[in-house]
Amino acid sequence: MVFASPLVSNDCLTGLPKMRQAPVVIDVRLQSFNYRTAGNMKGKTKARNTSGSSMTEFSGALIIFILFMFLPLINIGIMPVRYLIAHGTMSEMVHRMAVCEKRTDAYKLLQTNTWWTTFLGKCGVAVKSPEATIIIVGKDGADKTSVKLNNMLSNDLLPNGDKGPFMYSIQLSAKCDIAPLFNGGAGLPGFTKPITFNMSSQAQWENLGRDPETKEFYVNE
Repeated sequence: MVFASPLVSNDCLTGLPKMRQAPVVIDVRLQSFNYRTAGNMKGKTKARNTSGSSMTEFSGALIIFILFMFLPLINIGIMPVRYLIAHGTMSEMVHRMAVCEKRTDAYKLLQTNTWWTTFLGKCGVAVKSPEATIIIVGKDGADKTSVKLNNMLSNDLLPNGDKGPFMYSIQLSAKCDIAPLFNGGAGLPGFTKPITFNMSSQAQWENLGRDPETKEFYVNE
């Protein structure tokens, strides 16, 4: 706002010519603006600067997602993979036993060949109490007999037995402790502690012939 003083005349002064004084200009705009601005700012809060705030919030959410969702899923998700590895390894072992020449050779292979338990141990699977049995199925299918691999078969269960012919197969079973990715050895099974599975695999016995020297069936020798 600008104020100007009125014109002043020197008529009252005798003998002097009329004179005009220059207007006096007072600029109060800046002062008025300062008062107005200060009044408007009272009671108002500073506006939030959103620059960079979303990045901070996103990083916190990402950490929570990784710790409470992503890592637990990976920890549990490794267990089906180890289960498949254990099942495939046992299937390979029982197949090697089934192609042995004699039943005693198959039992000796189970006792001395520990490659499969060592391999599974490196994969996070602890094998306990491995056991092999011979499954004997009669011709009607309902007649099924199980005999431990280190025991001899009775005469009626031989290929020329009264209830024959039979189909023979070797079944390998064991208790497998399958551990998660982060194994603490104790706590909640599946998260920080292994889960025990009773696993088995089966393969058909192939050698049904007789030993020409002893006249015994290889499945019973």
